[in-house]
Amino acid sequence: MIKNILIIFIATLLTACISNPPVLVPDSLKNDSISAIGMTCNSPYKLEQDCSSLSGPTKKVFISGVEMKVAGTSDGKVIVMFGASSISPNMQEINTSYELIKRELVSNEVDILKVTPVISSNILFGYAIETDKSAYSFISKEDR
Repeated sequence: MIKNILIIFIATLLTACISNPPVLVPDSLKNDSISAIGMTCNSPYKLEQDCSSLSGPTKKVFISGVEMKVAGTSDGKVIVMFGASSISPNMQEINTSYELIKRELVSNEVDILKVTPVISSNILFGYAIETDKSAYSFISKEDR
């Protein structure tokens, strides 16, 4: 009985998440999304720094006390950031994390060229951030 109720509750939550599109940061609104399920460490970007084929970005960082996970290309010009949990992504936390990364990039005179949301089943997992110069090394520092 309790098991059936739990299954119905979880199904209802998942349906609610799937039916409502995520709220995205303004910088990403003009760009198509990347499928979180289809994304790998080799596609659509070759993420050679801190990436797991099972879970995506693996490097835990904290910016202004907000935890997030990041991965990057070998040249550091693409940063993929996810929220603290890939199992239960928190859209508000992910958007805040992006804004904190953006602030770090701007303060280090790095221009953001493109921001692409990483989404599956209308659930926001994070963003791929393309920059004009190498930025991964200072974003991937553990605490700021």
